[in-house]
Amino acid sequence: MALHIAWLGKKSPPCGNVTYSREITNGLLDRGYQVSFLHFAQEDKQEADSDSEMPDVTLPCLYKSQVYTLPSLRANKVLVESLKKLKPDIVHASLTLSPLDFFLPDICEELNIPLVATFHPAYSEKYRTLTAGTA
Repeated sequence: MALHIAWLGKKSPPCGNVTYSREITNGLLDRGYQVSFLHFAQEDKQEADSDSEMPDVTLPCLYKSQVYTLPSLRANKVLVESLKKLKPDIVHASLTLSPLDFFLPDICEELNIPLVATFHPAYSEKYRTLTAGTA
């Protein structure tokens, strides 16, 4: 039985985190792992999923940009219920996603699912900001 990974990442708007999530999850699928992709989407702007190999779970949000996502009040509940239903062996979070990031350790501990996170701050050599400077 293949290891089942619940991947919390981004599908839009286009950025390095989107590319990272797509490339790594495709590589995991190619190696025989089972991957479920969880991502934020505004309810009125659901994104089409053309990848039938990978179950897709949308977490509701009020606002989403390259830098910041504001989850809806239901997002935490949808995340917990989805993880209970999917029963992954491990959760991977491609941070930063939203304020929901801060609840992931408690959620995963409660569900007894290991959590691994990679950190992907916005970086631009062209625009020198505090975030880019610390990256």
